[in-house]
Formats: sequence, structure tokens, C-alpha cells
Amino acid sequence: MRRVRAGGAASITAKLAALLLPLILIILLCFGQELNQLYRDILAQEVTQQVRLQLDSVADQIDSQLGEINRMSLFIYANEDLRDGLYEAVAQPEEFTAADRISLYSDVIQPLFHVVSSPGQYMLTLYPTSDRLFCDYYYVEPLDEFPDALPLQEMMDQGYARTFYNVTRIRGNYTDPQPALCMTRSIYHSDGTLLGLLNTVVWLSRLETAMETILPESGAYWYRCQLEDGQTLFEGGEQGADMVVLSSELERVGATLRFGLEPDFASAQLTAQGRMFVGFTAAALALAAVAIAVASRLVTRRLRMVLDKFAHFAPGRVLHDAPLDGWDEAARLDQTFTRLYRESYESIQAQQKMKADQRSLETSLMLARINPHFLYNTLSAIRWKLPQEEWETMDALVAFYRGILGKGREYAPLYSEAELMKQYVDLNGYTYSRRICFTESLPPDAMTLLIPKFLLQPVFENAIAHSGDAAVLNIELRAQREGGKLAVTVRNDGTPIQPQVMAHLNALNECDPAPFPEGDSDSGHGYAIFNVITRIRLLFGDGYGLWYEREDSGGTIARFLLPICESREAFENCKKS
Repeated sequence: MRRVRAGGAASITAKLAALLLPLILIILLCFGQELNQLYRDILAQEVTQQVRLQLDSVADQIDSQLGEINRMSLFIYANEDLRDGLYEAVAQPEEFTAADRISLYSDVIQPLFHVVSSPGQYMLTLYPTSDRLFCDYYYVEPLDEFPDALPLQEMMDQGYARTFYNVTRIRGNYTDPQPALCMTRSIYHSDGTLLGLLNTVVWLSRLETAMETILPESGAYWYRCQLEDGQTLFEGGEQGADMVVLSSELERVGATLRFGLEPDFASAQLTAQGRMFVGFTAAALALAAVAIAVASRLVTRRLRMVLDKFAHFAPGRVLHDAPLDGWDEAARLDQTFTRLYRESYESIQAQQKMKADQRSLETSLMLARINPHFLYNTLSAIRWKLPQEEWETMDALVAFYRGILGKGREYAPLYSEAELMKQYVDLNGYTYSRRICFTESLPPDAMTLLIPKFLLQPVFENAIAHSGDAAVLNIELRAQREGGKLAVTVRNDGTPIQPQVMAHLNALNECDPAPFPEGDSDSGHGYAIFNVITRIRLLFGDGYGLWYEREDSGGTIARFLLPICESREAFENCKKS
């Protein structure tokens, strides 16, 4: 690294040059202005490039989200079991029974959508052309409820192997209609029969959030994300005629992201440096007026060195040269410009690191979404390595994990909860090497009624945990309609419940829905059952709950009283306001 030291005695030439002081001062002023403009141009270019990189990063984030959602949509679209089930409902409507549509939903549709569902970010919905398919909850809707803002007829006529994009307002889970991007595919059979539409909804507010990371804290700005057909995904700010507009492409959906700023958008970052330069220039000229008589040649040479150093220095390179020593004009200019350039360079490097960290975080989030699917695949691989007599237990474990890990609404059909409890009983029997017999009696008019999810599990857990040491435990699940309510009973023939415990648990139905008092539970029964009763009463109010009974012949009966909910609208109407 090179350092130039100040020195040299005053010469006759320097003394004579003092006579030209006014002219020299003007020349130095023009020279300083040239350096100032050069520095501002370099920094403005760096700031512009920094904004462009940030805009490209935002476009990459949005494109990555849409690409992941599109991949999940294709995963469902290409599923042969789904296509075969839909084709049976369309081509053989008379033979497609209620049991068939329940089987199609529970065995194919629900597992598919559980894997890819994420209600907080996007929503997938299947609209079958056949009205024979069960269409009153979860992920399936009747075709006549398809969003009317979309060109439905054109999509059904010309949508083979195409994806339609449309911006409209969609109602999500328990929310008012929100602006959304709809990505719709038509599902056709190989013979050309239209089976249904697969609609993927992405909330525009989720996509627009990425723009907030690059918006300036002050000053005017404008941005817009627009599809090729002119539909606007989102926009903000106010567009000015003289704005500097940068753009980036979203290749996944053929959209363009534009971002505009005022021409002096870099002024906020240059103001402080400009003030420092003005002060430094004034000081340098004052020192020049005193020192020009004794060191005019040295000052001129050193100033030219600074000018050559920065005039030919390419932006973006690392500045290794140390600044000049001393307190004369040239040294202070070099020291100030070197410090400012290094601060600017470090700022750009920090932005690059922030972008890399952000992409690393996106990768971590994507891996987190993959983890449940990875668990299912791992358990499936373990299954094939076990003896065949252990396959049924492993299948029950996989199905149980799908039921408790899958995202969805707060309610489920009774038959689905019964199937989940059968898997839970099988797993407990395998775990504790105990014979547990589970039977169910669900009449057709009750099996599809909706109840709160995971409501039965604490009762089954108590039945097994407090059943005593009997070699065989029998658990029976029944349901029937009674006086406008749904009565669900769980009976076990283990050790009967103690009278004082039964009285305590039944009294919980009269308590306010408040935290359970510490120390009031008995033998571990109280907390779980109190939570179940509190949940029922918070949802449906008085008159509903869970009561225990003792049989004269031995055994215990847990009896739920719930409202009759035949559809999701009925479930919502039964809930307390």
C-alpha cells in the first residue's frame, strides 16, 4: 500500500503562485465540484443497482411461492386414483353410491389435500362436474359454487392441458372475501370427458408482503404486478411521470413486476455525504489560500493523484489503497472519499448477505413443509422391511399420523372420527401387548354428521388407561338421533368408574368454561374431560356436553350430547355467537 507524505520547503514558484490566488481558487473550486459530481454519480449507480437486486429478489420470492404451489396442484391433478373416482361418478352415476363417494373422499381426496394444504397461504378446491360426489365440507365444492368472476364456460371448453389465471375476490376459511390469484386446471379423462376443475387460490396479500422489504422509508414510490392479459395482482403508491421505473419478470405466471422511484431517490443517502463534502471543500479552500504560496506544486500534484485514483476506479471493486497522510486538501479529500466509498461498499455487501440469508430461510421453510410427507414415506419404507404380520399395525400408525397432522377445519364427519379411533385402539393394543376389541354402530343417518375434530380421543384414552388389568377390553361406539340432538356413546367393560369420580366429572357440565382449578382432579380423569366439556360448551352452549354412567352389570358409559350438523353451514349456525 502506498502512502505519500507531505513535505518540501516553500519555493520562489510557490510565492509567485500566491499572486494568482483568485484564479487558483476558482480552479480548485471547479476541481472539487468535479470530484463531488463523480462521487455522486458512482454512488447513484450503486444505489440503483442495489434497488434492482432487491426487486429481482422480490420477484424470485413470488415466483418461488407460485412455483411450489403449482407443483402441488400438478401433484393432485395427475393423480390416477382421483381421475378414476371422478370418472366413475360422471360415467356411472346410477352405480356411484353414497359409500363410493365417502370412500373416494376419505381414501383419495382427503389424503391428497392433507399433504399439500396450507390455509393461511393458499387454498385448493375441487369442483367436480358430477353432483353425485359428496360436496358439503373440506376441500370439495359443487361446480355451481365456482367463482362466477372466472370465464367458467371458456375454461370447460378450451381448458384441456392449460392453466387459467384470474384475479378475483375469494372467501377463505372463516374470512371475508379477499383479493386472490386463481390458478385453475380442467381435469379431463383420456376419452375427453370433463371430470371437474381444480382451483388453487393464492391470497394476493401474501404475495404483496414481499414488496414491503424494499419500500423506502420516505419519498414517493410506486409498484405494480400485472399479468400478461392486463389483470393487476397488486399495486401501491402513486405513479409519477418522471419516475425511474425498474422491472422484473415472473416467469411462472407470465407477469411483470414494476417498481418506480423519484429521480432523486438516492438523495437521502447522498445528503449526509454532500454536507460533509461541502464542509470539507470550504476547509480545503481556506487551507489552500494559506498554503498555496509555499506548496502550490505539491498540492496540485496530490490533488491530481486523488482525481486519477477515483476517476479510473471501477464501481464495485474493493478499495485496497490506503488514503494519503496529512491534513492538506488532497489528503483530506482522499481520506473522506476512501471512507465513504468503503462504507458504501460494505453496505452493498451487507445487502447481498441479507439476500443470501433470506433465500436460506426460504429453503428452510420449504423443508419444513416437506417434513410430514417425509415422515409418511419413512414409515412406509419401514413397513416393507417388517414381517407381513406387522404391516397392519404400521398402516394404522401411518393413517393415524395423517389424521392428526393433516390441516383442515375444526369439524369432521362422525365416520372419519370413528376410523381414527379404531386406529388409535389398534395402536394401543400393539403398544401394550393387550387385546382391545373395538366395535361401532353408526346408522347411515348419523355417520356423515359433523362433530368437532378429536373430540372422542380423550374419552378413549381414559377408557384404556383406567380399564384395570383385564386380559380383554371391549370398547363400543354408538350413535343415534335423540330428540333433535346427536347422542354418541362410548362403552367399555373394564373397571367401572368410581361413583365419586363420576359425580365429579358430570358436575363439570355445570361449571363455567374457565381454567380447571389446580388440585381438583381425581386420578388423572379431570383435566382431559374438563377440556372436552369446556370445548363443547364454548362451541354450542348449555344443553350439550359429556356425561358418565355406570352399568349394573359392570362397565362405564360416556355419553356425548351434540347438535345435529348435516353440513358445514349447519355447524356454523349451531355455534354460539
